[in-house]
Amino acid sequence: MAASPNRSLELLYCGSSPPKAAEILKDLNLPAIILYSVLTLMAVIANLVYLEEVIYLLRKVPPTNRRATIMWISGAAPVIASTSCIGMWVPLASMITDLTTAVYFAIVIHKFQRMMIEEFGGDEAFLERFENTPVKISTGPCCCCCLCMPFGKISRRLMFMLKMGTFQLAFLRPVLMIFTLVLWVNGTFSLDDLTPSGPAIWINTSLGVSTIIALW
Repeated sequence: MAASPNRSLELLYCGSSPPKAAEILKDLNLPAIILYSVLTLMAVIANLVYLEEVIYLLRKVPPTNRRATIMWISGAAPVIASTSCIGMWVPLASMITDLTTAVYFAIVIHKFQRMMIEEFGGDEAFLERFENTPVKISTGPCCCCCLCMPFGKISRRLMFMLKMGTFQLAFLRPVLMIFTLVLWVNGTFSLDDLTPSGPAIWINTSLGVSTIIALW
């Protein structure tokens, strides 16, 4: 007997474990085919747009660190789209795709901060222009409710702290995600296990705090 659409959706989304790619292809109904096709097309378009941008940068921008940084930052959208598309078609690989996305996004945040400083001519030029300039630190996502916090002043020490704020994410997230992948392969990590005795809640909490600090 052919599986009904509801049975197909139950198999795809409500099973005890993620389905294999072959099972997804076998049990897709018409709405799912349309949805998967549209999402895959969006991922392909994101990669084509990024490819066009890379070709333009290679032709028009000198081979400097600035060009490489722009390529890294611009690649965030196609990387996230590609890994999401792979995870959609191959749910068993979702842990690996999540690892790739998380690591790339963490590096992009740090490189974006570095790019903003480099646009002013580097660390020394930035300090020469903005040193002792008041800067509001009661901002989101960390301290948006702490309106009574005093203003800080741009200094070499503050700029070092800001760099470390994004660098800790670029360092900690790959380490924690690789550790998560090792635990997952070993069978001791599960996203559904959010008990205090499980590693998922502690790893996800650490990643959340690290991300909030980096964005702040």
